[in-house]
Amino acid sequence: FVAATEQLDNGTPVVSVMGEVDLATAPALEQTLRGVADDRTGAVIVDLTGCSFLDSRGLGALVATKARLERSNGRLALVLGRVVRTLDRGR
Repeated sequence: FVAATEQLDNGTPVVSVMGEVDLATAPALEQTLRGVADDRTGAVIVDLTGCSFLDSRGLGALVATKARLERSNGRLALVLGRVVRTLDRGR
């Protein structure tokens, strides 16, 4: 799992997520997203094209970031790819 942050020329942060976001890695994603979203009034882009798995904890991190941004008139934009592995209720 890697969550790398860069900025576009206009200053918009892009968080690129690679690998699996699960119970073990979601806290690192939450911390990264909180760092770019706090006190932000513009957009934050999360690129999930390299993400092969996203569980409910990872989804919760995205929802919390969206809510945090909306409180300051910001917005969250997702770049989606194909998630290779999905949630299995039997886990």
